[in-house]
Amino acid sequence: MGTNYVLGIDVGTTGVKVALFDVGSGKIVATSYKTYELLSPRVGYVELDPEIWWHKSLEAIKELLSKLEDVKEKIVAVGLSGQLNSTTFLDESGNPVYPSIIWMDTRSETQIKKVAEIINAEEFNRITGLRFSPFYAIFKVLWFKEHLPKVLKKTKVVLQAKDYISFKLTGEQVIDTSLASASGLLNLTTKKYAREELLNKLDFPTEILPKLVSPTDIIGTVTDKASKETGLPSGTPVVAGSGDVFTNAIASGVVEPGDAYCKIATASDVVVCSEKLINDKDLRFVNYLHIVPNRYLIIGGDDSGICYRWFRNSFCHIERDIGILVNKDPYLIMDEEAETEEPGSKGLIFLPYITGVRSPIWDSYARGAFIGVTLTHDKRSFIRAILEGIAYSVRHRIDILEHELNVPISNISFVGGGAKSQLFRQIVADVLKMPINLLGITDFECVGASILAGVGVGIYENLRNAINEVIKIEEVVNPKKETFDTYDKLYMLFLRTYPLLKSIFEELAKFKD
Repeated sequence: MGTNYVLGIDVGTTGVKVALFDVGSGKIVATSYKTYELLSPRVGYVELDPEIWWHKSLEAIKELLSKLEDVKEKIVAVGLSGQLNSTTFLDESGNPVYPSIIWMDTRSETQIKKVAEIINAEEFNRITGLRFSPFYAIFKVLWFKEHLPKVLKKTKVVLQAKDYISFKLTGEQVIDTSLASASGLLNLTTKKYAREELLNKLDFPTEILPKLVSPTDIIGTVTDKASKETGLPSGTPVVAGSGDVFTNAIASGVVEPGDAYCKIATASDVVVCSEKLINDKDLRFVNYLHIVPNRYLIIGGDDSGICYRWFRNSFCHIERDIGILVNKDPYLIMDEEAETEEPGSKGLIFLPYITGVRSPIWDSYARGAFIGVTLTHDKRSFIRAILEGIAYSVRHRIDILEHELNVPISNISFVGGGAKSQLFRQIVADVLKMPINLLGITDFECVGASILAGVGVGIYENLRNAINEVIKIEEVVNPKKETFDTYDKLYMLFLRTYPLLKSIFEELAKFKD
């Protein structure tokens, strides 16, 4: 084990992970993960008390430090990562005044319609690189302003998930420029808040915006109070880090044009590095500001990754009970069941839009659907169909990028919880009909946050040097040609299902309340 460490913290959608990064070996040597459940008080609402993020972070940090003796004095920095657009409102004392509105929350549809009366979608895209969607923090804040004006008066600052943790650690209230570029608040050209050209026109409460910093900036140090709560040494530097899309890009080595990664976790992201902004007249993809200078990330994200978790929680109680008895991940048990089903799930197609769909369709009224159910199908079929449906969704985005928008993808890495599944890895390679890279790391967000922290405190000269030193391809999963015909046929049917069901989804949405 090396003599110095960086502590990486990732505030995910359904859990906080803390990882100890060995600077000498460039490896994670210990982790701790604490989960939590999101709240949905109404259809379209997804919330969480931000204090839960902090309490779970404390639990994870203490558990990790307890695993290794004499480690905490060797921690030279803390790096941060977190979910995007989970918007948190704090008062003058730093206390939450309302539950955090999580990224998948869709309550701000009405605000989008009102914004569209002031600025059109094309102009919004030109300024921010984004599109109209309740996913983005700008619309969540505008909802808050309209519906809770008295609570807004108590609000001093609005933060994102990982920045809430950095505030609890340091007392500083900031957001990094890359994460801000994914919020709808930043001018992608000037890299500053879009006050004059956008926010002022919308009567946005700009006084609650936090200070902008670089992802590699040291924003402060662990306070005495935070030291007592966490066990971390007082005075330890805390580096801003960034959102999980960006830390994943760093940990995946996605730094040159054509580099790409596919992340399957709660969300499902296709992310491609580009040296220029993409011009998509249909606004199916968005542009973020890469951490790497003079680079952008083209993003095609949706929420399909949560479907596997939903099915496990709702229908796989036996697998969960068996997993507890034999100390085995229930997802692995589900994979083993699905492996006994043939590719294509005997003609069963799953539309993975149970929380709506973002890229490339962008319809918050969309719903999930199993299509083609017969008496020949059983639980195994449904499990495999979910994995295949998510893979079809990934291919849909990649096909548009490559064949319609002329965005080349020279290599693609598979990251996130989905990458841990040997079956899922093969399904994705087969559906895409292209090899996918597996890297010699698993905790991508924490590794990316640790690399950024390492650059921030001078362990690495720059990002490229750090990536070259740490990131290595461990395995290449090659597609099986014998599956191509089956998956091609089912994929084409998959593409036809949403347009045929769109009007039905709109009618079903009327029942949400």
